Amino acid sequence: MSQRRVRLALVGFGSVGQALLRLLQAKDAELAALGFRWVITAVLTGSRGLWLDPAGLPAADLLGRVAAGAGWPRPEAASGADAVRALLDAQAADVLIETTPLDPVSGRPALDYLRLALGAGLSVVTANKGPIAHGYTELRELAASTGAKLAFESTVMDGAPVFSLVARTMPATVVGGVRGVLNSTSNYVLDQVSSGIAAADAVRQAQLNGVAEADPSLDLDGWDAATKLSVLSHVLLGVRIRPAEIPRDPWPPPAGAGPRLRQLGTVTRHGPGSVRASVRWAELRPDDPLAAVRGMSTAITLVTDTLGELTITIKDPTTEQTAYGVLADLLAVTAVLAR
Repeated sequence: MSQRRVRLALVGFGSVGQALLRLLQAKDAELAALGFRWVITAVLTGSRGLWLDPAGLPAADLLGRVAAGAGWPRPEAASGADAVRALLDAQAADVLIETTPLDPVSGRPALDYLRLALGAGLSVVTANKGPIAHGYTELRELAASTGAKLAFESTVMDGAPVFSLVARTMPATVVGGVRGVLNSTSNYVLDQVSSGIAAADAVRQAQLNGVAEADPSLDLDGWDAATKLSVLSHVLLGVRIRPAEIPRDPWPPPAGAGPRLRQLGTVTRHGPGSVRASVRWAELRPDDPLAAVRGMSTAITLVTDTLGELTITIKDPTTEQTAYGVLADLLAVTAVLAR
């Protein structure tokens, strides 16, 4: 097998991007045995700008500078979409890996970055659910028109295979609906509350533990789950529904709820080209597989016409599992490039 290096441009270099780079380093021998060699040629962040070198950037220096809070040594002047255009003009990458922060309302600016890359024929792997929720059909058609690849396994359940599972191992199967405990932060906080901890204290503890953001409202008010439902509906049910169109129960949940209370996301086919979706606080039955999902774990149940109900769970995922989903996508989209 050829050992040509696949050139990677990282747009976003937060916890997931850094975990991906560490995983690439740790798995370098196994990847080389598969015929896959890699090099980072560009990194773009909102705070540091663009560092671009078609010959390759030093991976250890990238991680070291971020750990030290230092900037790039040779940052380009461009930022945002202009920086993406600059790296496209330089023809310095084979794949753009996008892991920028979520905007559930519009999916931008990440959606703009993906449009630019796919339009230029550059394959894209993203862990950002926003662009897929708001632009999946457009992005898929754009990729098809330019011969690029688009992959997004890490958008819903970290690194757990959901979309690839359905696409590659469930032929002639119709997915009629999805139920899921989709947000790990809300699940963690609910568990703490059920053990007797006050809700405000549980949220603060989640923030101290790095589980919740400084502003946890995207998780607790259901925006994260609604955006994931939008992705699931687009991809698995073939029906577009925007996150803002999905009814959400806000935080806090009802007082006096039992230990099987969950933030339950559901999307169900409702006639041709139509779905019903919601994010609700729900007390689950004891025999519901989703009732057993605890702590940071998440799970979805696919309702199918061939296998009945199929539940997929990932236990206490971290950014490392999300990074693995990105890596699996990367290997899939570069199958031709890596030979």
